[in-house]
Amino acid sequence: MRKTVYLSFPYRNDPLKNIKLIDELVQKIAEIYPNYLIVSPLHLFGWVSKGNLDEMEYDDDIMVFDLKMVDICDKVWIFDYTGKSVGCTFEKLEGYKEGKDVRIWSKHEIEQLIGGIE
Repeated sequence: MRKTVYLSFPYRNDPLKNIKLIDELVQKIAEIYPNYLIVSPLHLFGWVSKGNLDEMEYDDDIMVFDLKMVDICDKVWIFDYTGKSVGCTFEKLEGYKEGKDVRIWSKHEIEQLIGGIE
């Protein structure tokens, strides 16, 4: 069975930009790590946007579910290039609490992976 990797990304600070970056990251990670099963909460709950990405709200119920996904995954990879994402912070802390293999990707590593953030 493949290892599961929960990918944690910022969203709210710039939804349109972040969705584009997240799509690029997920595709690249899937190419580089074909033996991992990638879990992306944004791809799971993207339908919540109601057609307007700027109004997408991750309520408490969704965050609780996100943290449960962290609990069942083998690894947690944090891609918080902003350093300000509350969701990423919760997911990182949950990963540590549950003894997961937590990797925090630097902005530089993310840029190398997808060729830039801006």
